[in-house]
Amino acid sequence: MIFSIEQDIQNQRRQEGPKSELFAPLAHPVNPKPHTAIYKMHRYFARRRPSPPFSPYSGLLWAAFAISPQPILSRNM
Repeated sequence: MIFSIEQDIQNQRRQEGPKSELFAPLAHPVNPKPHTAIYKMHRYFARRRPSPPFSPYSGLLWAAFAISPQPILSRNM
């Protein structure tokens, strides 16, 4: 049998029974606290692009390892 939306809601409430409130609504707004300096510093360093060690040649090494092809294994081994 097809019911209207209102009838479906009433049937669902009848099946589930009365519900208790889990918690009371907030009586007043909550003021947020500012982030601590430690968190701000962590966030800054965590979001930075990881830099290679401080050497003029380290960037070339990182690029060489990133581009180098993987060794192909022979099936005859």
